[in-house]
Amino acid sequence: MPQNPLLQQITSAKINLYLLHLQHRSPHSTLNRHTASLRSFSTFLKLKYQIELSPITPTSTSPSSSASISIPNLLSQFKNYLKQQKKSHSTIKNYLSDLNHFFIWVANHLPQNQTSLPNIITSTNLKAYQNYLKLTQTSSSVIKRRTSSLKTFARFATSTNLLSHNPFSSPPYIKKIAPLAWFKISPQPSETLPPRDITTQSPKASKKLPVAQIAIIIGLLLLIIGIGTSFYTLNQDLRSKAKTSPSTNINNLTNIISPDDTQTLQGYIATSPATINTIPLINNDGDLIIAANSPTIESTSGTFGLKG
Repeated sequence: MPQNPLLQQITSAKINLYLLHLQHRSPHSTLNRHTASLRSFSTFLKLKYQIELSPITPTSTSPSSSASISIPNLLSQFKNYLKQQKKSHSTIKNYLSDLNHFFIWVANHLPQNQTSLPNIITSTNLKAYQNYLKLTQTSSSVIKRRTSSLKTFARFATSTNLLSHNPFSSPPYIKKIAPLAWFKISPQPSETLPPRDITTQSPKASKKLPVAQIAIIIGLLLLIIGIGTSFYTLNQDLRSKAKTSPSTNINNLTNIISPDDTQTLQGYIATSPATINTIPLINNDGDLIIAANSPTIESTSGTFGLKG
């Protein structure tokens, strides 16, 4: 307690007696204004001189006076709340200092008819208080700390039913759902393709040849096979004659092979391009050329077939 005799005369009883005097002789607005001033003065005494006064509340039962708050009582309850939360002594001291600063600002800047706690602890007042701190060159770290203290006090007031809801709590985040996200399309079964016949199909699509051309190609292939067979048979005959007549000389061999046998096949000459009554011959370029006009290959009996 300070030694100043003037401060020693300031008591809660004298303040309440003064407010009772104003109740009977002053308008209601004047009573509210003086009450708010005395509350701010009480907060100042507590911060500056550690003078603890009882709650300053007018004895009137009017709605406006009964709705007013007791700052010392609130701070005392909030201090107990912080102790239950296992806060350190320095943290509790900072919280209470920040709240006292806020309540002093409220008393100087808010109308006297808005002294109830729901009218004080609002998002609008918090923003106005933050702007005030910026204008007074308060550091950003102190602004963040005092804002955090007010939000902690709001949680305390909500948990103790001093406030019906926390004005600083943000609405829960609802994740946006993409349109038709709940609708899942089941995968369609893939069509089973029939197995490919690799003997009859080629990787690349080929042109179908006319029947006449196919018949000509088949005939030419048969002729080539026949020519090869005839030469092979002739070679075999020559070998057999040579084996049966070891003493036969070169002159005798020329008698065995007639000049016509070496130049023709059964009387037909092999030429390229092949004409009428000639045997087709594969030239040096590997081509088989037929010079006849519209040649045909016919089968006199049976079924005509071609195998590769």
